[in-house]
Amino acid sequence: MTRYLYLPFLIACAPVDSAELSESKTLELLGSYENDPQYIEGLKDIPSAIDGFNHPSLLSEDFIYTFRDLPLSGHLGYEPWSDSYWPKKDGGIAYRWRVGESHDFTLLTEDEILHGDIEVIANLSPAEKYDIFAGNYDFPLTHTVLSATSPDEASWTGYCHGWTPASSEYKEPNPVVLENEDGVRIPFGSSDVKALLSFYRGEVVTSTYVQHEWRAQTRVIGGWCGSENPSDPSCYDTNPGAFHIALANRIGLEGRDLYLDADISRQKWNQPIYAYETKVLYDRIPSEVASSNAVREYIIQSEVSWTLEIEPMWIPVVNTNHQHTKTQTYLYTLEVDEAGEIVGGQWLAVTDNGSHISLAEAWAYLTTVDENEDGRLDYSEEEASGIIWQYFSIPDYIWTQDDVEFSPEFEHPYNSYELIANSATSRQALYEYFGKLEGLYLKSLQ
Repeated sequence: MTRYLYLPFLIACAPVDSAELSESKTLELLGSYENDPQYIEGLKDIPSAIDGFNHPSLLSEDFIYTFRDLPLSGHLGYEPWSDSYWPKKDGGIAYRWRVGESHDFTLLTEDEILHGDIEVIANLSPAEKYDIFAGNYDFPLTHTVLSATSPDEASWTGYCHGWTPASSEYKEPNPVVLENEDGVRIPFGSSDVKALLSFYRGEVVTSTYVQHEWRAQTRVIGGWCGSENPSDPSCYDTNPGAFHIALANRIGLEGRDLYLDADISRQKWNQPIYAYETKVLYDRIPSEVASSNAVREYIIQSEVSWTLEIEPMWIPVVNTNHQHTKTQTYLYTLEVDEAGEIVGGQWLAVTDNGSHISLAEAWAYLTTVDENEDGRLDYSEEEASGIIWQYFSIPDYIWTQDDVEFSPEFEHPYNSYELIANSATSRQALYEYFGKLEGLYLKSLQ
């Protein structure tokens, strides 16, 4: 049987830097290669079974694996708040977002802070405002952030890895005006507080030093697709079986947050999931590419909803037209064993006649097809990869972050540059310097 593909293009969060393909390089025709030895061998490039890098136990030892015991829908009951991912090319959280100043601005002097206009302080960056709130006019946090950012950074780099858990786990802050111990009044917009929460979750509590008992472990299923090659294990994961188990357990059963990198390219676009709805389209005997212990295969359509980034805002955005979200449809198989437990799966795309083709089948075809039988493959591996990502929507990896406490005690660093190093001492000092964040955040909720 000959199958024709009619599929939507994958929508990326930002421009992908891989080479564009001509319109002729599309997956127009999938020939019948079921008996071709090269095609059969190529099916092995993308296995279906859940492996050690994709095992749901990497997130939790308590997950339920039985398909019939997993809810087909779930919602956290709230939407994580939208905010900037604070691009490093703009200076990260040292970006003066109200006036568009980044990197080359002049820091205020102590005299300007103590005797200046409140509107001047209102236009400062989140990092500068925190330094002033802490009563440290040497700006140690601001220097630290500026030293780790550059106008030459790729546009997608920032703190989305901090915004993602922060937006899920903290209530949306309101604008608030606070006084430091010198009586200086500091106006914080909603995004100023959000920026500090995002930095705290992404850059402070992520210490890798084991002596830091306050550090929060990040737990990940899948790998980063740096090669953009579908046969790379880091690119064909997250395994859809593991993805479904994590989604249904975290969101559906536990009502807890779950995060994903929604972009399969080299770029990282972390997003907080807040809802999903699954439909079982049909079931069948296991396909040729199914894992060896599968006895049944379900064809699944899941609509997964997450929050998107926006530009910084002075006011809260949830329940306004400034709040941005997205719902992505994922198609995949779920393979179950004799006990009814999910043991694997394949990502799917839809053909024009409504049937489904797996990632393994599409890749095996594209990397072995010689339609005109001239002895040369029709597509290079790079071309085949580009075609695959036009048609298959796959989350790069999914993850969680352990529960985090606010830093309980505040300490000033010895000097304005102590926080810059990545030593255990500097990371401890950075954690202690954020000892005023909890009070600031709680005030913003009043």
